[in-house]
Amino acid sequence: MGLFHFYALTHYPQKQFFTTGETGAVVSEQVQWEQKKWREGLDVEGETVLIAFDSTQQALRAEMLLEYADIDIDTRPTPKEITAGCALSIEFPLADYRQAREIIEGQHVEIRGYFRLFSDCYHEIDEHGNRKEQ
Repeated sequence: MGLFHFYALTHYPQKQFFTTGETGAVVSEQVQWEQKKWREGLDVEGETVLIAFDSTQQALRAEMLLEYADIDIDTRPTPKEITAGCALSIEFPLADYRQAREIIEGQHVEIRGYFRLFSDCYHEIDEHGNRKEQ
């Protein structure tokens, strides 16, 4: 059993699970409904989220977990305006933010933070995807 399978089964034990995507990521009907609701509630077309890390080990661990969950990710250099101890960051669609955040927190991956572009500059975001107040 993979990490994501274990995570899904331990966090949603009462749900019926089924396999989706080429990677075989386990997703419940509840999670799919929440993702659909999230996508409908936001204008997310073309918007992305960036996760910055303080360690390469944690970046590679997050990359594996998010790929296994069938989230379309792009591993890229950390932008200069983000102060982090690792030169690698992971970028993914805003529509997948809640699922990615749940996986990262559930698997205790240590991160520097979640960021989005606002007016051509990256800013840290809260759990709802909104810019954090400084």
